Amino acid sequence: MQTELIHRYSHGLTFQSTWTWARNLSDTESWPRSGFDGEITGDAMNQYNLRGDYGNVGGTRKHRWITTMVDELPIGKGRALFGNANGVLNGIVGGWRLSTILLVQTGPFDTPFIQFDSSGNANNGFNRPDLAGNPNDFHHTAAQWWNPNVFACPGGVPGADLLNNTLNCSNVIGRFGNAGVGSMVGPGTINLSLGLAKDFQLTERIKLKFETSFTNVPNHLNFDDPRNNLTESVNGQGTFGQVLASRIGDAGGNRVGQLALRIEF
Repeated sequence: MQTELIHRYSHGLTFQSTWTWARNLSDTESWPRSGFDGEITGDAMNQYNLRGDYGNVGGTRKHRWITTMVDELPIGKGRALFGNANGVLNGIVGGWRLSTILLVQTGPFDTPFIQFDSSGNANNGFNRPDLAGNPNDFHHTAAQWWNPNVFACPGGVPGADLLNNTLNCSNVIGRFGNAGVGSMVGPGTINLSLGLAKDFQLTERIKLKFETSFTNVPNHLNFDDPRNNLTESVNGQGTFGQVLASRIGDAGGNRVGQLALRIEF
């Protein structure tokens, strides 16, 4: 479902704001999830029950709000501010264009998994744990994003097999865990980018264009996906639910600014 508000170009302003509510289900999102969701499938947990891999697609965000705006600032000759400016003053303060992109979205869907073979084979196979609660109903921090106490080894008791935030499974019960694909929601993203530009008419045929742009202007910290392996540990301490990095680049990384000058003739 999509709701859209548009202000078509008028008086130097164009504006568009869109909120999207999405649901995307698939049976190809089992671990290890591909970096190209929907194009290359992951491994099926149980080839005889593909329905067991049916769940939320990782790359789809449930809520996504994006707003874009381009505004010719009301400064300079004939405008609200410095309306009587002429010559050099108007050449400096007039004609500036401001552009913005604001992105606010909920986190990606993720899937818990354990390295444990319920059939008794000693190959440490791929499996998912049992789930007895909502792992997202938790106070989210970088140190612990999801609640590990709602998970159990297949056939076990939630929390009973958990030691140092790690599931130590040994009871072979001959079935896979019931935790669903895409049952966990990762950190959301907030990203505000700004641009400022102006054309300087040097002569009738020569124009100097100045442009500047900044991504993530407030330098908001956007967490990367937490670790989702309940059997992984470092120095005896489980890493499940830990955020080990922040997002990078256009996905919501640190503030980046750039300036550009171009001569057109």
